[in-house]
Amino acid sequence: MRAGKGVLYAATGRKFVAEAELSAASVKAIMPELPIALVSDCGSTSRDFDTHVEIKDAAYSFIDKILAMKATPFDRTLYLDTDTFMLGQVHSLFDLLDRFDLAAAFEPARFLYAIIGVPNSFPELNTGVILYKSCPLIFEAIDEWHRLYKEEIEAMRLVDKKAWHDQLAFTRMVFGSKLAFFVLPPEYNARILLPQQLSGEVKIVHSRIRNPASYCSQLAFVNVSSANARVFNPNPKRIAEYLVTTFKLFRRLNRRG
Repeated sequence: MRAGKGVLYAATGRKFVAEAELSAASVKAIMPELPIALVSDCGSTSRDFDTHVEIKDAAYSFIDKILAMKATPFDRTLYLDTDTFMLGQVHSLFDLLDRFDLAAAFEPARFLYAIIGVPNSFPELNTGVILYKSCPLIFEAIDEWHRLYKEEIEAMRLVDKKAWHDQLAFTRMVFGSKLAFFVLPPEYNARILLPQQLSGEVKIVHSRIRNPASYCSQLAFVNVSSANARVFNPNPKRIAEYLVTTFKLFRRLNRRG
């Protein structure tokens, strides 16, 4: 029986469970009353998880999180990737589900490639922070997302390539659905390795950092200014690091054999 609201993580493999533990600690530090569920193939000793749901036959890829989202024990769920950190309370997010079925932010590095069946004016969505309600329409949409991503994986396999993340399939699903969908502002999914415009307090940071156990000090610079309509420019050295990593990933994904 699903009830209430809460945060959900999906993590397969000890490395990502450990990452989820640090992220969950950031949630509890801000919103200690908010329950957190972990969907995983391995256990956790962290007291920050109130519920643990087992994943069987894990693929150890992006695809694991898709169906894991159907395992939520909550009526209203905030799904967070394991590389996120909560910096401010987000009670008002759940109120969006009075009006909408699903919410996610745009991908800052959008327009890198065309998305089949989706016009350029509907850019790629980021799946690191997803707000959704538990209802048949949403679970059907999650099944469709899973189907489209499996289809993408197979199509890439046939040309000796590997599919990248699940975001293209998610964007296709949302665009083709009848869901009441809302675009979250970047303050609720701040990809701080990329320049972007921010306004007010950043609530959720979505980025791997050098010392996640000290995330408070590592991320203190994000909210030094709470001014409206400011342009956020990350450390130039981190931009170079991000671009090099992205370039290497694209080369690996497009390498045959």
